Amino acid sequence: VGATLADWQKKREEEARRKAEAQEEKRANTEKRWGQKKAEDAVRQRWAVEKAAEEMAQSRTADSLRWAGLASVAQAQQAQDKAAFDHRMGEHTGEQDKVDAWKGQQADAARWAGLAAMEKNKEKANSGGGKPLAIPVSNDEPKWWEKITNAAVDAWQSTKTIVSDAFIATGNGISAIYKAGRQQTTDFLNVTKNQALGFWNDTKTTFSDLGETIKKSSADSSKSLIATFGEIPNYVTTGLNNFFSYQYDYHGPVHPPTVTPASQLLMPLPGISPTSPKDYILKNYQITQYPPQWPSRNECVTTATIQDMNMMQDILSSKFGVPQLHHMDLPTFTNALDGQPLWALRPPANVPIIGGMLPPQSATAVLEGHSMWLRETYGYGYTVKLTSYNTVDDLIENLQNGYPTSLHISQSVDLHTDWRAIIGGAPHTVTLAGYDSNTDHWLILDPANSSSYTEWSTPELMDKWGRQFLFYPPRFAMTTLIPDSMDASP
Repeated sequence: VGATLADWQKKREEEARRKAEAQEEKRANTEKRWGQKKAEDAVRQRWAVEKAAEEMAQSRTADSLRWAGLASVAQAQQAQDKAAFDHRMGEHTGEQDKVDAWKGQQADAARWAGLAAMEKNKEKANSGGGKPLAIPVSNDEPKWWEKITNAAVDAWQSTKTIVSDAFIATGNGISAIYKAGRQQTTDFLNVTKNQALGFWNDTKTTFSDLGETIKKSSADSSKSLIATFGEIPNYVTTGLNNFFSYQYDYHGPVHPPTVTPASQLLMPLPGISPTSPKDYILKNYQITQYPPQWPSRNECVTTATIQDMNMMQDILSSKFGVPQLHHMDLPTFTNALDGQPLWALRPPANVPIIGGMLPPQSATAVLEGHSMWLRETYGYGYTVKLTSYNTVDDLIENLQNGYPTSLHISQSVDLHTDWRAIIGGAPHTVTLAGYDSNTDHWLILDPANSSSYTEWSTPELMDKWGRQFLFYPPRFAMTTLIPDSMDASP
């Protein structure tokens, strides 16, 4: 159900994203066209002014050259007239005739030179030596068919963008929760609060009434059970306690790890301080499940999941050069999750009784979604394994390999004061941080204890880890995150 809902949500998010991007591109294209039109109008006006100035300069040049040509022709004509006059008035001797013939030849040559110069200057004036206009000056509005053509082109561009985006990786559905701190968490599911308001407003009254009914019924049942157990003779209640202990407690052997490290073994996280590694892990990865005024007391699995995610992001960043992503906290992560109809995974924190409950099986689906987004965005992710019937040697192996690990445990309760003894005790999930072979103590990042490590001896660990809670995976369950290998990139 969780996987189906995740796929459905992802499709909704992809469709919403494509529509938003198409609208944004259409708006950008419209602004771009108006900007281009304004720029072209400005260019046309500038070219018109330049053309007018250029044509005026060309006209002046042509007039000057034309008058220069005419002056040359006039000079040639004067030279010819003078030669003819000299010929008529001079002494018509053989020598004079030769002189006259020579003068006539010179006049003809001057006249033809003047005409050639005038034609050349005319051609030069017509060309003007100026550059032609690249775009003709026109203030005409586009014709109706041009407008239809432009609209069709714009529609095709938008359609092409949508179709292209449809074939891009779909990991954006759980995206930017890992891009920039708190904004990354919101993008983790690629949907805002506003996108889920319709669903929430339509169903919140029904769920609120249902929650109140469950709360009242549960409270009445609890009071009735406690009152009933209080009225039952003590030996009967003790007998029931013994029965449930026999049913749910671990009764097998308890042994320290067979592969014992030299001394203290801690998660080999990137950037860990060699001088105070315990303090470094506690300071950078411990998250509380009880933020101020938080409405739910059921966030242990959610908080441990976030601790593991933060560790894995740093591991991938160090191992493969994935960009350093900001660590998440409980409010940031759950505020994004609460804004969506994902009741099959985790009810919102403000829902009575069951708010904030994220079963280990649903946490696996969330972690796989996180890994899918990392792999599609940066090329590397990790594998999620939820297993049962593990041993303390498996925990040592995970620590040595640097695999973030969550332990799913159950804590013993007494039937006189807590009816959950009937279903296996109080369930809880923690993150494994290290092991001290000198003291046989396991170092635990406990979401219920944000100020320091929780330390359990091996018998204490086996007692809590081996107790069977009715709605958890079988005994000795843990969730292991295994980073991709170097050859696993796409």
